[in-house]
Order: sequence, then structure tokens, then C-alpha cells
Amino acid sequence: MLALWTLALAGFAMSGLSNANGSRSFYVLPFYLFLPFPLFYWMMGIIKLWRSPPRFNEIDKDEGYNRIHESTLGAAILGGLHTVGEAVFTLQGGAGSRLIPELQSLGAVFMLGFCALYTHRVLMPLKPQLQGKQPEPASAP
Repeated sequence: MLALWTLALAGFAMSGLSNANGSRSFYVLPFYLFLPFPLFYWMMGIIKLWRSPPRFNEIDKDEGYNRIHESTLGAAILGGLHTVGEAVFTLQGGAGSRLIPELQSLGAVFMLGFCALYTHRVLMPLKPQLQGKQPEPASAP
């Protein structure tokens, strides 16, 4: 899970450092500006899951699993919208002679969205296993 977050963060950084013309267009920039928020909460959820005891309660579940689950969905949606906006910009010819940075940015954000969506989909089946189990009351002899 941490490896996927690291790849997503690398995709975010690569997209920002590619200096693509599309990153300055109104239908790409807002999605890029909001991407750090789900990435931050995704990492906070990973830290919470690492630090939680084997039998965790509803608060730990909410701050760990649910935070990762919701933030990866948000990152996947924003990454997908950013990818669509970047692709539209590139197909409209907005890249001009600078096609390489546009494709780098497109690939980097696609990687981010894929990592977020994959993490979201992998965690969905784990939800019953991660349910906070309450200790059973001791039976009276």
C-alpha cells in the first residue's frame, strides 16, 4: 500500500515538474491543485493503520481504513479528470511543438490515478477483515 502511495506521489511530482502547457489550462489546473489533499489523507490513513493495534475499534477503523478508502477514491477521480483534461488539451493541438512534456504529464497523472484506483479496489474486499472486532464477554462458569 505504501509503494502505491509512493508511485502516486511520484506521478504527482512528475506531472508538476514536466512544465507542460496543459498544466496551465483552466480544465487541467484545478484538478492538479486539489490532488495534494487526497494524497495527504491517504498517507495519514496508512500511518494510522500501521500504528493501530491488531484489534482496533471503530475510531481506528474510521481514521485508518475509511480514510484510505475515501481518499483513494478522491485521488482516482481527480487523477482521472486531470488525465481527461490533459488528453483533451493534447488532442486539440494545444501542445504545439511541445508534445513530449504533455505526454509525460499525461502518463504521470494516469499512473497516479491508476495507483489510487487499484488501492481503492484492493481495499474493498478487505473491509470485512478490517472490521473492528469487539472482545467477547467472558462467560460465567
